[in-house]
Amino acid sequence: ISGYILLAIFYALNNNLAFHIFLIADAATISMFKASTTIAVAFLLLILLNRQISMIQWSAILLQTIGLILTQWDECITSMSYSKGTYILLIIAILFSAISSIINELLVKGHTAPLNLQMSILYFFGIIVNIIIFNVTKPPGQDEAMSFFHGYNDITAIMVLCCNSFIGLAITAVYKYGNVLIKNFAGSFTSAILLYI
Repeated sequence: ISGYILLAIFYALNNNLAFHIFLIADAATISMFKASTTIAVAFLLLILLNRQISMIQWSAILLQTIGLILTQWDECITSMSYSKGTYILLIIAILFSAISSIINELLVKGHTAPLNLQMSILYFFGIIVNIIIFNVTKPPGQDEAMSFFHGYNDITAIMVLCCNSFIGLAITAVYKYGNVLIKNFAGSFTSAILLYI
């Protein structure tokens, strides 16, 4: 159970950090950086778990890294597009995502319980952790009547919530029957397609 609590905390911190990052960086930059989670996952797997990464995977990671650096260089001002603080927050978000992905794979592969039960436990603790974060981080002067589900009375918000829940279940199946690098390469591929659409 402690592993699911830890994973819920990492996911909650990552999701709350994302809201702050969206205030200071554009969606395309965030998407590109989140796609680079593969780099962090590969190094963490190698360093912490001594898991070998194939040469073709390292080649894909190198190509992705070069592409990411090139997209962030602004030739007009001969520097990066954002402040150092923005990049630090993006790197922290990448590390949270990478650590969450690795923990998730280890939990899913390390237990014989059905995936739906494992995800129910994770989602339960996710709700608890997010309610705690919501109540602890309320800005002073915020409307006290604002509830945790404020804004979820719109069908669009509910549909986004449902879609993300189903995506979470699908990703869990990839963790169980594939591995964390496959999941991250798929995410990177999706980001690249969305940038061109």
